[in-house]
Amino acid sequence: LTAFFCYNPDGRLGAIVYEVHNTHKERHWYVLPVEKDNVKLIKQTCSKEFYVSPFLPMDCIYAFKVLPPNKTVKITINERDTDGPVLSATFTGMRSPFNSFGLIKAALLYPFMTLKVIVGIHFEALILFLKRVPYFPHKAKDC
Repeated sequence: LTAFFCYNPDGRLGAIVYEVHNTHKERHWYVLPVEKDNVKLIKQTCSKEFYVSPFLPMDCIYAFKVLPPNKTVKITINERDTDGPVLSATFTGMRSPFNSFGLIKAALLYPFMTLKVIVGIHFEALILFLKRVPYFPHKAKDC
């Protein structure tokens, strides 16, 4: 997940763009407006429109809770279907300067982060498969 915080010319947070990727090298964007009175804890919902996991159905709702960026940022995503909650995920990050030093530091401290994430995703998928969790295959898109 990548989140883009979009500010209006007056400096007010106007929207959040959630960019979601899957292991099929596909991506989808959810563009959700931020209400004017919704600045301390942003709450947004939308229907799931993009295949992410073979262990989660498509007929779901996403509920986002976001503490807007300051010194830290926190994003919680709760996914639910007609039977109730099916997934909860949280990201917490700290602000750091975007400069040459910061980029070099990240490259040295986290050189294998992408590999770690991909291996972790497939390891967890194996566990779910072995537990016989229902499987929802990815449908090929029309060309």
